Amino acid sequence: MDLAIERLRTLRVADVMTRPVIPVSREWTLERAAAAFGEHKISAAPVVDGEGACVGILSATDLLRRVAEAESGVGKRPRASDYMSSGVQAVAPDAPLLLAARMMCLQHLHRLPVLDHENRPVGIISCMDVVAALVNAMDEMKMAEP
Repeated sequence: MDLAIERLRTLRVADVMTRPVIPVSREWTLERAAAAFGEHKISAAPVVDGEGACVGILSATDLLRRVAEAESGVGKRPRASDYMSSGVQAVAPDAPLLLAARMMCLQHLHRLPVLDHENRPVGIISCMDVVAALVNAMDEMKMAEP
């Protein structure tokens, strides 16, 4: 068991994050964002500004919320920035995996964007990535046993 725990302590976010990350422009319509979700088989994406910096996150739940709302007026088509979650919690690629997992647990988050030093998304880490790392560490421990 000590081997598995030590392995988990040494893992970094970059070791388990999903890449490449599929960003959504804050200017995209929700229809375009939904099409990208379907095309890439993703359920969330970082929302980026014109310079590629992360300004929010858009999830399938956000898209469903929009569908559930009645159209209010004619004219402006909603943009990704109208429905994204702003003030996004994020993590650096070299952060310990346990730190990311702790952040996700404490704040009830399903995923965290992984941002470089310029606030640009380089990956995304999900609950399933954390669970997979745990399972892999346990499997490695079993294979190392005599």
